[in-house]
Amino acid sequence: AGWMSGDGICNWHGVRCLPPEEEEEAGAFPGEGSEGETLPAGEGGDGFSDTANAGVPSITGGETPATASSSSSHSSSAATEGVTYDGDGRIHSLLLPSNNVGGSLPSELFASSAFGKSSLARIDLSGNRLRGTLPPSVGMLTRLRSLALNDNDIGGTLPPSIGELASVVDLELSENALSGTLPGMALESLGLGGGGETTTTTTGRLLRLSLYGNDFTGTLPTALGALTTVRSLYLDANKLTGSIPSELGRCSSLHDLRLRDNALGGPIPLTLGSLRELEVLHLDTNALTGPLPSTEFASLTKLKELALFGNALEGTLPPSWGESMTSLTHLYVDNNGPGLTGSIPPTWFSSSGMTGLMHLYLSNNGINGSLPSFSSVPSPEDDTTTAAVLGMNSSSSSSLIKFHLRGNRLSGTIPSYLGSFFFPSLEELTLDDNALTGTIPSELGGMTSLTTLTFQGNGGLTGSMPTEICRLRTTAQTRNT
Repeated sequence: AGWMSGDGICNWHGVRCLPPEEEEEAGAFPGEGSEGETLPAGEGGDGFSDTANAGVPSITGGETPATASSSSSHSSSAATEGVTYDGDGRIHSLLLPSNNVGGSLPSELFASSAFGKSSLARIDLSGNRLRGTLPPSVGMLTRLRSLALNDNDIGGTLPPSIGELASVVDLELSENALSGTLPGMALESLGLGGGGETTTTTTGRLLRLSLYGNDFTGTLPTALGALTTVRSLYLDANKLTGSIPSELGRCSSLHDLRLRDNALGGPIPLTLGSLRELEVLHLDTNALTGPLPSTEFASLTKLKELALFGNALEGTLPPSWGESMTSLTHLYVDNNGPGLTGSIPPTWFSSSGMTGLMHLYLSNNGINGSLPSFSSVPSPEDDTTTAAVLGMNSSSSSSLIKFHLRGNRLSGTIPSYLGSFFFPSLEELTLDDNALTGTIPSELGGMTSLTTLTFQGNGGLTGSMPTEICRLRTTAQTRNT
């Protein structure tokens, strides 16, 4: 226990000790209020890498990112190099991330008497090999602003005293072996600033709660609705069941909400449409049912990543998304099954629609109609005119990189305007296992960025592969049966 007192620890690299008069001037911990990266997703999980801090070019439960775009992950504030002060000042920060530290989590770490009265403001022991459990005494660190114990092997349950951390802004306990149910009252207390309604020293300031990659069971507590200041909430990759509580719609500061890779069921709460600041929403790989919210999501104008794949959602694709969620860069609605039907709304591709969309995954559903779901497919010489009528132009879909449509019920011919005119940056186009007919248009050969182009499983396709497609770079994979 002696290593946690005196001036010995103040000479360790990564430990910052401040004299009492300087402690109050320390200010916010590095990275306070910063947002985590985002992830991209993949088809049926393709491209999602969920393990860790994640987002959606690889979604990770924090794990798969698509940077809110295109590559995201639950990112945590990086620890900065510690500064050593002379003298026997009180310990302010203990920063020893990724040091291959093993053994049990030391109980004296949470004994406030070792520091003078709760002087510790930052603990970062992430990325080590620590075992043990979080003791009830963790609640004694009432001045603690950042607790990062993620990526260890800490087990047991989350003690109710976690709600007594009156000053905590960043709480990262992801990728451990924590189990049991989520303590609703403790989480509600954190939303009130720690200590519940009696707290007078601080107001609710929790910005980030990261619990993904553990073994939590049970349902999501309705008390999560009290986290009105939280910007990032990561509960993905656990074993949570039940429905998504409508109370989450009260978390008005949320930018990033990840509940993916659990066993959550029921419909998507329409109250999530109230989260006007939301940029990342990952609900994939659950057992969600019911229709896709339509106009109820009209306020999600800042949403960049929406991952709904791997559920059992039904109904049709909402045309209103193309009119409201125009900031989307990654949209994953694949692998929901035959209950998700209808056509691809033209509004998604209009000049005022999802103009920044880079990934659109719709595979393995029951989507029908013609490509890309317009009521009639014109002859090649009329393509430009038809595009104008539909409100489309060459820039409306120029950002699209991956367009996955395999395993649906699409019919009709492949329109030539899917070529370079609309998708000059397209790298992946999967049309296999549909009911397409006619010939393969040579205009597809104008998409010089293509690496993957699949047609197999469309028994109605006729003719030979156009020379223009065969001339695409040798890394492209073209298949037809």
